[in-house]
Amino acid sequence: MEKVRLFLGIEVADAASLDEVRWEAQQVALTTTRGVRQDLTAIESVLAEQHAPGALLHLVEGYGNRRLPESTDEAAAAFLAQVAGILRSVIAEAEQRTT
Repeated sequence: MEKVRLFLGIEVADAASLDEVRWEAQQVALTTTRGVRQDLTAIESVLAEQHAPGALLHLVEGYGNRRLPESTDEAAAAFLAQVAGILRSVIAEAEQRTT
């Protein structure tokens, strides 16, 4: 969970939108996808694990500085899944450029 905390605090908290998160990941992926893959793997691991009630909500709203439509762990998980989808897409785009 620590890797996701760091990712949210560094890449998401100050971003104006998820488009900005995508853009930042794309810039990183121009050089290498390694860090983007690590972030994706960390998010997927967090989503696959069981957590105490409120943990995902605190992760997204606290470290990610995001207001969710509903203050629930389910909404936080949906947000993290959306971010994971963005990272997956960035990796796929980067791989297409190199083939």
